[in-house]
Amino acid sequence: IMLEAMRPGLSHVIIEFKQGKDLEGLKQEALSQIKEKKYYAPLQGEILLIGLAHNGRECEMAYERIVHKV
Repeated sequence: IMLEAMRPGLSHVIIEFKQGKDLEGLKQEALSQIKEKKYYAPLQGEILLIGLAHNGRECEMAYERIVHKV
């Protein structure tokens, strides 16, 4: 999911979801996938990258803030 900020000064947000039992590994895998595939390429400015792993009712998140210049 890519949420583009509508006003200057606000951060863009990119979320990648993974499902399975290894929440720790999956959240890092999701975050790595965003960076490896450069989902943020069309965006400029501050971007919040979120890797979200879930298994039923359990959920874990990894995040990283980057600044991207086109």
